[in-house]
Amino acid sequence: CLLKASNSIFSDPCFGTYKYLDISYSCVPPKSGQTCEGQQRKLECGSNVIHIHAASYGRTDKTTCSAGRPANQLSRTDCSASTTLPIVRERCEGRTTCLLKALNSIFSDPCGGIYKYLNISYSCVPPNSSNVIRIHTASYGRRDKTNLLFWTPCESTQQDDCSASTTLPIVRESIFSNPCAGVYKYLNISYSCVPPS
Repeated sequence: CLLKASNSIFSDPCFGTYKYLDISYSCVPPKSGQTCEGQQRKLECGSNVIHIHAASYGRTDKTTCSAGRPANQLSRTDCSASTTLPIVRERCEGRTTCLLKALNSIFSDPCGGIYKYLNISYSCVPPNSSNVIRIHTASYGRRDKTNLLFWTPCESTQQDDCSASTTLPIVRESIFSNPCAGVYKYLNISYSCVPPS
């Protein structure tokens, strides 16, 4: 995946301020597969939990689940039930095992007369990844003259004693006031991941 840190892609949340893109990610091997209409599939993750990436119920090609089916049941390749992903996530997300049946009665019938299949992409992740974020401290402003100085004008980092007093209560919304106009600011957060209460 190639990402460019650009205002044209992510918009400009603070005009005139030099910004950066900060991403946290992990690499997990995905599992995927199809379950033909009328059949069932069990997702298993052992001691880990299921994380659903994508799910569709319908038909997007003429070869999957096509054995023994007449051509008229394979003729449409542009149908998919729009509620599939939320249904699969509701039934499987965060569980160690999950049993899914590829049925119209569960996912609806996006294309009558067409033989459909359930296609799922998921990964097994450690159960602590379902923890929640607990914010300890948060400040938005500038407390030193050295933090995040690359490519910034010198005059925009000279003040080092400004911080928005409303930062901690609103850090979940990511909206902050401007405690020191003309000064290049940064957001500093201390947090931990804890089990949900």
